[in-house]
Amino acid sequence: MGLIQRDLRALWMVTSTSRSTEFPTHHPRQAMSAFVAPFLASKLRAGRDLAIIRTKMSAEAAARPKVTLYTMPISCYGARVRYLIRRKKLTEDQVQISLPKDLGGIKSEDYLKMNPLGKMPAAYIEEPKGPLFLYESSVICEYLAEVFSDQDPCFIPKTPEARAKARLIANLLDVYVGPHHMYMYKKTDADRAEGVKKMDQGFDAIEHTLSLDGPYAVGDQLSIADCCLWGNWPFYDFMLPTFFARHPTDGRPKLAAWYKHMQTESSAAREVYADVFNALYSWWDRGRWNDLGMTAVTPRPEISF
Repeated sequence: MGLIQRDLRALWMVTSTSRSTEFPTHHPRQAMSAFVAPFLASKLRAGRDLAIIRTKMSAEAAARPKVTLYTMPISCYGARVRYLIRRKKLTEDQVQISLPKDLGGIKSEDYLKMNPLGKMPAAYIEEPKGPLFLYESSVICEYLAEVFSDQDPCFIPKTPEARAKARLIANLLDVYVGPHHMYMYKKTDADRAEGVKKMDQGFDAIEHTLSLDGPYAVGDQLSIADCCLWGNWPFYDFMLPTFFARHPTDGRPKLAAWYKHMQTESSAAREVYADVFNALYSWWDRGRWNDLGMTAVTPRPEISF
């Protein structure tokens, strides 16, 4: 027996025995009809609305494009997107993660069709009108956040101000910090010191922009700013204290509070962090830094949380 049938049976029992002044008629069936008609109509409307909602959700799920992300564990920019994917618990049917070597490497003809810059990550998106290629990590994060906005956490802040600040922090990281990563690999101490100094200017701007309240970059909700910062963070944790005796949180209390929160934010955060950090271990073990003439000022770094 369905829910509506059970409800009607209960109402029939009530109205059949009722002598309430609400039903002056001596015919219980007439009394029930007058009482049940609005109730039944509301039930039918609710059922119809639910069916419409379910149909719409099924159609939207079926219409979602299939996404393939090309990246590697050591890529801190790819880690930004992988954090969002894991945090949202997106399945392989929704987003498949592949290696660039599956297409012949980042300089292969097939890969360069997706990303003419030959960098990671890149996203291949199957669309009815033809494939869509995206190849900036913050853009890919924002795209996935919108396409899968019904799966928590949303990663899209509620207010225009918070969304703007999230984009600002992502841009500050990409424009004023990221371009100077390469300086840490330069042959001379002077070049490396100059690169780190410029990175500090970018970190200062990010500290200035971060939310006072937290716990996330722009308030109480995750955003692409957290994706971008956290994806890069294992690289900073590994490189800056080990070779330059400094850390992005030095003298930056808001950044320090954000970092402390992210250490225990989720299993997804820990897993993605470990992917990048452990990949950097392999470079250490192969003597990559020694080949560049870089001298560590600390022992072999370890994950601290």
